[in-house]
This record gives sequence, structure tokens and C-alpha cells, in this order.
Amino acid sequence: MSLESLKAEALGWWEMQEASGTTIADTSGNGRDGAASSAITTRTGPTAWLPTGIVFASKQVAFPAAAFVGGSGARTYALWVQCDYFGYDTSYNIACFGSLGAGGGVKLGVCPEDDAFSVFFQNHRVITPKSALSTGVWYHLTIRVPAGATTTDDVEVLINGMQQTLSNEAGSAQTLNTLLETSQWLGNDPVGSRYFGGALAGFCAFDRALNDAEVLTLVTGAGSGGDGGEGGGGGESAGLRRRVLGLGGNLGLRR
Repeated sequence: MSLESLKAEALGWWEMQEASGTTIADTSGNGRDGAASSAITTRTGPTAWLPTGIVFASKQVAFPAAAFVGGSGARTYALWVQCDYFGYDTSYNIACFGSLGAGGGVKLGVCPEDDAFSVFFQNHRVITPKSALSTGVWYHLTIRVPAGATTTDDVEVLINGMQQTLSNEAGSAQTLNTLLETSQWLGNDPVGSRYFGGALAGFCAFDRALNDAEVLTLVTGAGSGGDGGEGGGGGESAGLRRRVLGLGGNLGLRR
């Protein structure tokens, strides 16, 4: 298994290595480019194969709905995240897919909260272990919906390739029925002004639940020609160097 083989089957693959402009290219070959709301700026990225990340502050990126999965369908969404701050509730959205609608549609989103990642739907929110994450550190985040999922309780979260124990943060389980908007978003909620503050890189989407080994390939960059997470300079990164925080990836420090 390699990054290239995963890329070949992805619904969309956005390395987010652009240095300017407003277009974020889909390099899967599907032509599902993202459109940023303002000019791209960058900072040091998480890995050698993703040397930069796109800065988000009052910025959002819209992607075509064809790159994502609706209803209760199996899916995997993964990306690298570096938070400048952690909010509360759903104050700052890393990503948001879908909305309310006829037939009981619910959105699927993720935000930084209480030094953790919180996954929210409409009237339900779950969270990874609190006080485990830090600002300025790159983490690989995976949202996974397994085949046969029926409720929002079935959604899984992995950080640095390790599945997390989720706690209920608000509400209770709902029927999993993602109603896709015309566009899906990184960095904001389509109906609000809940801008994420930080940087993102290496976003990809699949219409199946990747297995643990495949998710780990996204983390380690197997077959990428990279060196397992060492990039150049600045900030901390989730490379594979040493185990910290009990998150299961061997989080390495990059300063």
C-alpha cells in the first residue's frame, strides 16, 4: 500500500501545496478543485512530502459535492491539522459537510475544542480525549464511517493513525443521513462565520472506510519518497519519532 495507490482511488486528493492564488488542485485526476475565499498564504507543513500548509484565518475553501458521500454511506475523510487555538462548542470549524434538510438530513463536521477534536452532527456532538492536543502541533485527523453505519454513534475518529475513544459531548445519537450542499467546506460552516484558525494540508476523501493500515499509510507517507515526517523547520509535527500523548501515532517534534 502506498500514497499513490490510495490517491488513484480517492474521490478527491488535495495536497494543498499551492503558494498563491485561490485554487486548490485536486490531483486525483477527478478535477474536483477547491476554491478558496481569499488568496492563499502558507506556513511550514507537517511532513517532507507536504512541506507547506495553507493558513486559515477568516478563510474557507469550497469543494464540489461530488467529492463526498451522503446519506449513511461508508466514507473516509483525512487531513493534517495544526491549530492556533482551541475553542468551545462548534466555534471554529475545521470542516463541515452537509446541512439540515428534508428527510432529516444532518451535517458532519469537525472542530478543535478543549484541546481535542470534536465531531458534530446536528443535535449530537462527540469528542476525542480532552486536554490531549496542543496548539502549534501538526496532527493527522481521520473521520471514518464504516460500512453498515446507521447512527452518528457509528462514526470513528483516528488521530495519527490511532482510533480514539469518543465521549458524548452534547445531545444523543441521530440517524446518520448526511445531506450534501452544493459545495462542502474546509475552514468554516457554510451557514455561519465560524472560521478555523490554523493551517491544513493533505486533505483526501474516499467512498469507503479505509482500514487501519491504509490510514497509517496516509500518516507515514509510505511510497511518497518522504522520510516519515521530517519536514523543514518551524513548529511541531506529527512525524513518526516517539510516542507521546497516548495518541498512538509516534509523534515527533519538529522545531
